[in-house]
Amino acid sequence: GDDALTQHPWLADLDLSEPFDLAAGDATVHSALVIHGAPENRRDRPRLSFTATYFDADTLYTGAPYGQTDDLGLTVNKPFDHELFPVVPKQ
Repeated sequence: GDDALTQHPWLADLDLSEPFDLAAGDATVHSALVIHGAPENRRDRPRLSFTATYFDADTLYTGAPYGQTDDLGLTVNKPFDHELFPVVPKQ
């Protein structure tokens, strides 16, 4: 009940891209703004995923509920001062 289509029904009016199959070891890379999904995992082991999110070091924590930031002790309206959010030096 909390998937993208339930939260934003207007997405159903948009065109879909052609589906494609991935082989074991394949990966996709896309913007966090891309609505994406996969069929149900029918295997007897979990499907693995990896997420990397980059944002400006001056970004402030809003306090909005989010699984990756809940219970980290972050301070609302302060930068993400936590070991899980390292600052990547500019090249």
